[in-house]
Amino acid sequence: PDEAFRYFASEVFGKMDRETQRFLLLTSFLPAMSASMAVTLTGVKAAGRLLKCLHEHNYFTEQRQGEDPVYSYHALFRDFLRARAAEELTGDQISEIQRRAASVLMESGQVEDAAALLIHARDWNVFVSFVIDNAHSLMLQGRSRTLEEWLTAIPEEIAGHQPWALYWLGACRLWVDPARSRGFFERAFHLFESAGDMAGAF
Repeated sequence: PDEAFRYFASEVFGKMDRETQRFLLLTSFLPAMSASMAVTLTGVKAAGRLLKCLHEHNYFTEQRQGEDPVYSYHALFRDFLRARAAEELTGDQISEIQRRAASVLMESGQVEDAAALLIHARDWNVFVSFVIDNAHSLMLQGRSRTLEEWLTAIPEEIAGHQPWALYWLGACRLWVDPARSRGFFERAFHLFESAGDMAGAF
């Protein structure tokens, strides 16, 4: 990886103009993207043309054909770009990019990729709302394991004060650990009751 990173830095990234470099750094936080997704994230109107050019000139950019082509960077190149972003951008800037990228992914239906980004960004306020909004549909799809993994990623000092997070943890554990499930439900009930949230308490 070190040799590959040096190659990317000197022979690929270093020879691009600053606008293209910035575009690559921002879009590296999307595991895969259409042109419209890249435009939304970066504000670069010519994103489609730029991605097509990167692919045609073999700049470690793959393309999946379709009505709306989807592009992705080679995994090692993406790792290089994210490492470079960590060098050139502040922690707050990277967190903001991750939040925006997660929003773009959510809009395109890539909820698991969005969740991974929000967890990595440690943006718990946004992530808690995101999980609660998607909890019911995940349960209906039989994906309680995924939901539980998302919920347990939230620090206890935050999740422990979120009644809906506790409720859904109880729902995830109901059939495999009823006693523990009851504990989550009881905590959720008391939080709902103290907040005057009768719908939740019911």
